[in-house]
Amino acid sequence: GPSFGRGYGMGETNRFNMDFFSGSESADQAIFSAIRVSRNRARWREQNHNLTRKFLIMVKTNVVGAKGIRLQSLAADVRGSKLIPDEMDSRLIEEAHAVFSKARNFSLDTRLNRRCFDQVGIQRVIVDGECIIHKVRGADNPFRFANQMIDAELLDHELNRRASDGSNEIRM
Repeated sequence: GPSFGRGYGMGETNRFNMDFFSGSESADQAIFSAIRVSRNRARWREQNHNLTRKFLIMVKTNVVGAKGIRLQSLAADVRGSKLIPDEMDSRLIEEAHAVFSKARNFSLDTRLNRRCFDQVGIQRVIVDGECIIHKVRGADNPFRFANQMIDAELLDHELNRRASDGSNEIRM
């Protein structure tokens, strides 16, 4: 029968665990060495695997929702030591938010409204492990602001730099 002696059985190599990583790399080192292959495999599954596509649809439906992430303004005025709800300001804020959330204002390319942008963003986080959003000030819309999603593949994953005067650290 099977032997149930004490010991460190996880340290043994067998056919079940021979592909497990057993080195002493940091999480950053492990990600750095495998990021391109991992992202490519995840993107392949996104495009070609029915269960993966179904999972992504479920996440977009349950996280972002059919109507998107909503804003409920709770604007208030301070009178003495009390907060008095300001329904008119709340309504104005919510209306401006709704107008800004339209595709013509929200995304720099004017193709994605806030809900669609959020759905693409959550999908990119799941598949790529990250979502990069460039906040564009001075955009050509009434708000002078828009969002631009940038493909993570465009990042230089080899670039590392220590912080110096006037520049931040870049570390992969």
